[in-house]
Amino acid sequence: DPHLVAIADAVRARYELLQTVSSAKALAMLNVGDRVRINHHANPRYLRGVQGNVVELDEQTATVCVHRPIGRFKSGEIRCPPLALDRLNAAA
Repeated sequence: DPHLVAIADAVRARYELLQTVSSAKALAMLNVGDRVRINHHANPRYLRGVQGNVVELDEQTATVCVHRPIGRFKSGEIRCPPLALDRLNAAA
């Protein structure tokens, strides 16, 4: 059925739009200095659960300083998509 390709393309485009909107909202909720935890959406998996502070924000990512080298991230700073971060309370 030739219409299935068009439907699949429309669904894919809608999904990508929703991801873009969600990412922009998540990025807007972050501020430099916020304490965050890298969540289950992150790859590589060894980053999941790591906590750090946001040290820089750009149009698409947040840079998180984890204060020690982890895996291939020798500087201790990791650029993350905003949907891979959970903002923590100041007391956490």
